[in-house]
Amino acid sequence: MLDAPLLSAEEAQAIDAARNALRRAVMLLPYLQPLARHVRIVPEARTPSAAVFASGRLAFRPAWFLGLGQADQVFVAAHQLLHLALGSHERCVGPAARIVNIAEDFAINDLLRTVLDIEVPSGGLDCPGMACFPAARIVDAVTARHGKGEILAEDAWSQPAVAPERGEAAPFDVLDALTERLWFPDDEPAARARAGAAIAAAARHSVALGVFHERVRPPMEAASMLRRIFDERFEADWQWALQRWLQEAAPPVRGFSRRSRRQGETAEFVLRGRRNAGWVLDLVLDTAAPPEPFLAALQRVGDPVGIDAIRIRRCGAGAGRPELVPLDELPYHPGRGGRGRLPAVLQALAQDRSAAAALVITDGEEDQSAGSLPCPVLWIVTGDAPA
Repeated sequence: MLDAPLLSAEEAQAIDAARNALRRAVMLLPYLQPLARHVRIVPEARTPSAAVFASGRLAFRPAWFLGLGQADQVFVAAHQLLHLALGSHERCVGPAARIVNIAEDFAINDLLRTVLDIEVPSGGLDCPGMACFPAARIVDAVTARHGKGEILAEDAWSQPAVAPERGEAAPFDVLDALTERLWFPDDEPAARARAGAAIAAAARHSVALGVFHERVRPPMEAASMLRRIFDERFEADWQWALQRWLQEAAPPVRGFSRRSRRQGETAEFVLRGRRNAGWVLDLVLDTAAPPEPFLAALQRVGDPVGIDAIRIRRCGAGAGRPELVPLDELPYHPGRGGRGRLPAVLQALAQDRSAAAALVITDGEEDQSAGSLPCPVLWIVTGDAPA
């Protein structure tokens, strides 16, 4: 899809080249196909090289793009798609936007060099090994070097002949919504919002496909790097959703995060309507998959919502009584799942008046026969049931 109705010969040629580059990038990274379908190619002289908006608008300078070799064009197209897939626009905001953008460019370029077996185009940010480090660590390193007087790059792919006057928070190759409104004032806000929502949904789809694809590939360095990056993005999405559900499901009680300064000599003194305790979340495990990764994630998101402990209810033969595990010990708790007898476990949960909220992790599907439980319940279907 194109934004410009009238194009010069150079712009038309550049658009064809960009389409071919996107096609080849998707052939090499097939899980980016959902995103590529929503990308809108825009010849744009206001960017020194190439950049992307959260709405999926891919802007590039025609003369610069046509001056690249075919492999470099594919590299640039894949780079911009990965910005969308990894949600770079969510992080490249505020005073440090440009530094965060630079850090992510280092990581993405190093990743693509390994995955695509293509060198970073001349002028691109290049530092081998960056993809092995968390983004926050790269941001800290770039910030420290800039604090010592190192000048930040002016563009992601080239050094303009005349550097524009702009601050550290100015656009780089992850362009914000304000810039898009200024550059394209004729856009309808509703249409821009719909495009952004479509890109966000396609990004989630692409990341989910990427996680699956990298898990079934034979082990190799490039696959493990890409899987780690996709896993971080994938986990961030579902952990944020889980934390929001826990916040809504938490019982309406208020507690002290530390002792009251008015308690005097009595450690148990609390104000009316408050108590010095968190709450207990029930966790039903109806899965044969090892639950340790989920337990570690639950520990991370459980602390901000005031969870004190997890009551683990296991399914399967010989599951035994529920186990009460303090939240800070959850990642070290021996993971042991089991399948079967889920209705009986849910019936016992329904009879427990102390249950405030429950998570059910199952390899199967939501059990509607369990009836209505007296507390909020979130079903998490893993899809890992044996064939």
